[in-house]
Amino acid sequence: MRFLPLVLVLVAGAALAWIALRAPAPTYEAPPRKQATATVPIAIATTPAAGFAIRAYAVDGMCCEGCAAKLHVALTAVDGVQEAAVDVLTGRAQVLVPESASDEPILSALRFEKYTAEPLH
Repeated sequence: MRFLPLVLVLVAGAALAWIALRAPAPTYEAPPRKQATATVPIAIATTPAAGFAIRAYAVDGMCCEGCAAKLHVALTAVDGVQEAAVDVLTGRAQVLVPESASDEPILSALRFEKYTAEPLH
């Protein structure tokens, strides 16, 4: 009786070792790593070609580079926008568009969630 607890521990340990050795290798995948965000330009460096213009907008509500990235994606999705830039520090956004382009689609793209925008003339 004295050795019964020791024998039970040894039998349980052997059973667990046998199960662990017979188990298949883990098949999980590591979680995806967060990809580096692309750098959002703070100014348009391209000189506008004939028939194109760079327009600037004052944008309120930006607090970080994540805001700049959201706004950049929204601006580049607007038809006619050739290039876009967003500067968090100055609170400005720029777009390269045809001279005939309307401000309304651009302003609509800049006015969502907490952001407001007005054209700079």
